Amino acid sequence: MKERNVNGITLIALVITIIVLLILAGVTIATLTGDNGIIGKAGEAKENTIAAGEKEAIELAVTSIKMNNNKEVSQENLQDAIDKQIGSGKGEVIDNENETFTVKIKDNWYIVDLEGNVEKDVNWDLAKANTKAPEEQTSTSKSVIGIGTDGKAVNMDLWKYTLINEGTEYGLNSANGIDDSGASGRENGYIGEFTAEGRIIGTVPQYISEDGGKTFLPVTSLVHTFYQCTGLKIAPEIPTTVNKMRVAFYYCTTLEVAPAQIPYGVTDLNWTFCATKIASFNTKIPKTVTSMRATFQYDSALKNMSAEIPDSVIDISACFLRCQSLVGTIVINANVTGAIIDDSGMHGDCQWVFKDYNGNGLSIKGTCKVLEAIREGNEKITIIK
Repeated sequence: MKERNVNGITLIALVITIIVLLILAGVTIATLTGDNGIIGKAGEAKENTIAAGEKEAIELAVTSIKMNNNKEVSQENLQDAIDKQIGSGKGEVIDNENETFTVKIKDNWYIVDLEGNVEKDVNWDLAKANTKAPEEQTSTSKSVIGIGTDGKAVNMDLWKYTLINEGTEYGLNSANGIDDSGASGRENGYIGEFTAEGRIIGTVPQYISEDGGKTFLPVTSLVHTFYQCTGLKIAPEIPTTVNKMRVAFYYCTTLEVAPAQIPYGVTDLNWTFCATKIASFNTKIPKTVTSMRATFQYDSALKNMSAEIPDSVIDISACFLRCQSLVGTIVINANVTGAIIDDSGMHGDCQWVFKDYNGNGLSIKGTCKVLEAIREGNEKITIIK
């Protein structure tokens, strides 16, 4: 029998072809529109290009101020310089009253300090308007919303928090833990896990709302927040709203890296890094700090202290007590008015600053009037005039 030639396609082949086309279409759509899709990446690249141009314009504005008889940056001259760079009314300068300025250009916000450094900031208005509690937040009500230092939602299951200052601010701890006297007992405010490299999960809340996002209040206190968090090796970014860091990292015995910034407005660093393992500290100490009592006490790993102690500080008692590894030069401009060097107690203007220092190669210098008293009993410390 003569076989027939079949030139058409079978129904099964047609169905398979359609299925393959659908799969390819799905892959193409996902490639274009997914979280990491081409369209999203293109939009992100466009936003980054715009932000880079705006940042450059602000930097040029600051440069023009500096070149004009080396003037210090102020709200008035920065606004004038930015108007000249991008056009009048296109950018708004706000004095944050903390030695920084916020520059708003459309939906982008930037921070400028007195030295002229420019960094992109979070648009907190948009963050407060759009942030929702994350899906992983299950044990805490979804009406509780935390916004971290990066402007993104925080899992509030990982944090204790308490209203303070007549309900106008938050402290990141329980009512007992936020008591810096220790009379109510010590406990940590971060109750989450740590990454393999020793970081917290996510970021520290900067704003918290308990009414579903209608009202956000700032986090201002980190008292005991990381108390005895022995899994913490790298300190997280500190919210710019914080003004109290007393005993914040108290007895974090594995902490090796200090915060990159201490917010302007913090007044005391008492026992903040006590019994940590920070070997090098170069974070700028703001001129709002007045007390550094026992700040680095028992940090036997502390070797280099390159940050200057500003003249706003009036108490440095036991600041470097038993920091036996110190070398290099420490600049002490503290405005200490008296010297109490005896064994009658721990608290005095400059009592026991370097007590039990057993190393070699440490020098101190600065404008502090009682440097001699500060080094008393530590003949291995040199004073540089």
